[in-house]
Amino acid sequence: MAASRRGRQRGGMRAMRVVVGVGITAVILVLGHAAENRSAASLEQERVNDERMWQLTRALLMELGYSNKVAALDAAWQKTKTPQQWASLDWSQMPQPSLTPAAQRVADCCVSVTNADIAVVLQVACRQSTDVRAITTGLLSLTQRGHRLHLQGRPDLALHFLYAAVCELSGWGQAAALIKEQLDQCRGKPFDLDDLAAGLAGAEWVRQALTKMDWLGQWASGKKDLHKNLPPLRYGVGAHSPEIVDRIREEIQAAYGERPDAGQ
Repeated sequence: MAASRRGRQRGGMRAMRVVVGVGITAVILVLGHAAENRSAASLEQERVNDERMWQLTRALLMELGYSNKVAALDAAWQKTKTPQQWASLDWSQMPQPSLTPAAQRVADCCVSVTNADIAVVLQVACRQSTDVRAITTGLLSLTQRGHRLHLQGRPDLALHFLYAAVCELSGWGQAAALIKEQLDQCRGKPFDLDDLAAGLAGAEWVRQALTKMDWLGQWASGKKDLHKNLPPLRYGVGAHSPEIVDRIREEIQAAYGERPDAGQ
């Protein structure tokens, strides 16, 4: 019993760090506020980025079960209008996120899957539930428990896929995938198109699950899976543009089955 309790506590701490991390990374968006001689366009773009990060953090809090923190987040945002203050809110009393019974069943079933390939685990999850929210939040909870999943051999790609998928439940999946890479770039890391593609793939998976009646059934039956319905994520790092992002998105849509011959 004590070991089980310690496990739940560790899971809660992991989940807390995830959400806090989203807020803390937002701080880099305001590091240039004190810079001199900045153009009006640059300042306006910064304001837009700040607002998008607040909305994204808000959506993540709701999806991960931290609705009790949303009011404090909103109050801090309305008071300061920058992430610099609301990212430092007191999160110490944040409880472990609660899962719906359906999401808990998905998590409990998938935790025993010995193959950590997310393609395999996703199929098992789709056989357990017809609720896309239960599937995505249940799988994400596995990573918060320390269950290490991978996509095309990379654990980081699996995380990008799942977090963007959960964000897409609130319509923020594609934005989350792009913002994450923009944040990394601001910290001096290269813009990783593979990470972006994994996030776009997770967001697109949820978008289609929410709009196509037979989507989850196809994945449960094995008619579709991430091995044959997702292109190799080998886009590299560095230069990116709206055109490149659109191309990646279109390739993922096609591989998922947007065109009749896709996945054959």
